[in-house]
Amino acid sequence: MKRVKLFLAVILSVLACFFLLPGCGGEKGDETGTGTIRDELVVIIDNTKIAVLDPHNPAASSSSTAWAFHMIYDTLVKEEDGQFYPDLATSWNTDDWKHFTFQLRDDVYFHNGEKLTADDVVFTVERAKENPGSAGYDKLAIVESARAIDEHTVELVLESVNVEFLWYLSDPRASILNREAVEADPDKGTWIGTGAWTVSEFASNEYVVLEANENYWGEKPKTKKMTLKYVAEESTRLMQLENGEAQVCFSINANDYSYVESQPDKFVTYSFTTNNNSFIAFNMNDPICGDINFRKAVAHAIDREAMVASAFNGYGEVNTLGTFWGYRTEFKNTDIPIIPRDLDKAKEYLAQSKYNGETIEIVSAIPDLIKTAQIVQAQLAEVGIKTTIKETDPPGMSAYASYADNKAQMIVYTASCGLNGGSMKALLYPYGSSNRASYNNEEVARLFDLAVTQPDPKEREATYHRIQEIVAEELPYINLLNTVFLVCCAKGVDGLKLSNLAFHDLTYMYMVE
Repeated sequence: MKRVKLFLAVILSVLACFFLLPGCGGEKGDETGTGTIRDELVVIIDNTKIAVLDPHNPAASSSSTAWAFHMIYDTLVKEEDGQFYPDLATSWNTDDWKHFTFQLRDDVYFHNGEKLTADDVVFTVERAKENPGSAGYDKLAIVESARAIDEHTVELVLESVNVEFLWYLSDPRASILNREAVEADPDKGTWIGTGAWTVSEFASNEYVVLEANENYWGEKPKTKKMTLKYVAEESTRLMQLENGEAQVCFSINANDYSYVESQPDKFVTYSFTTNNNSFIAFNMNDPICGDINFRKAVAHAIDREAMVASAFNGYGEVNTLGTFWGYRTEFKNTDIPIIPRDLDKAKEYLAQSKYNGETIEIVSAIPDLIKTAQIVQAQLAEVGIKTTIKETDPPGMSAYASYADNKAQMIVYTASCGLNGGSMKALLYPYGSSNRASYNNEEVARLFDLAVTQPDPKEREATYHRIQEIVAEELPYINLLNTVFLVCCAKGVDGLKLSNLAFHDLTYMYMVE
């Protein structure tokens, strides 16, 4: 195969749409020279909690946890607009998309003072592979072997050819950890990264306090201290933003959006449509939910427009296609028709199913999605399906509806969908970290494995389209909508980089007073 060299940038695919959105006025900061930079910012995170600071823990699956990872750690490469650039690696090359060699920076130090070496990369890969179900495992398990050639050169050999591998390496869950720190303290050693921010305090599911790393190898933050905190009550979030207890809020109630937007003297607002899907998942191992007739009955019973209007106050993009794929994920199959709302059809399929009046449990987490589950509950009652709702939180969802031990029947939730087609493996591949349906189709798994060996985009597109066709036929998931979020900032906040993936980068955010 023709030798491929990747030094300053590698383009695996050119995406038609943009995926990083500059927010709160820009990315680099205030250039006017007026005002002073506030030393500390308090950020109210979205409706997901930060349970652990460890990319290899299955509980580290929330979007807000990825924000912290962006700040604490660095990855080998970084991605913008489908192009790849140096981060911890200054250059890389491959002959065959299976054997990769990375040259590391020689001026990078971890927060504990240890110098970054190739051995830390080897350790990170090996540790990720030991933790199935984690997002880190999803990104690095395809590495068959990792070897330190010398102190600043590492070789990664994949199990098979993978033309999307750099996508995986650019994900914040593929961040590099320090061997010495983790082996000395398995609980807190994962807090040690090479990033622009160090962990000062951490209370699981409550808050993380970060301080600017004055010894950072790259551009240093303008802000000195940043707290990312979870606030349970939506009304309290807006109150804290208004009274100055917080300067940024990702998660006010959608019903308050119009009020905030009407106060331009106090707030700056920015919206983004998440690439992540909000969905109904069916436990394919459950006797009732594993019945295709029952799943089709549910599909014909739901009204997506009502969900957006009621649960999200109109801030959502209703899914209009029958494919289960990310909002802007590449190779989306636009030829699969959606299953329309048709209550008569729903009742016909229900009569053919194994359902016999049982109460079906719907599991959900996050306030807006719990509201969505309540709407689903009411819509299913119209066709005679009885349900009960079990409310949990994201870590609880990960434990309750895991691939290997799925206690749920139906799930109303959301999941991360990357921009590359292979990212959908997390939802559709055996042991995927977000496979809430416990879906296991050998042909789908084979096609995912095939797609990443196909350098020709047209061949890869055909493979991904076939995956979507099979999934649409079997219906382990029903795609509902993509949420439109409003980020509310105090006037003067700048430097935030928003992402359709909801993996926002707060590293260089600051506020001019």
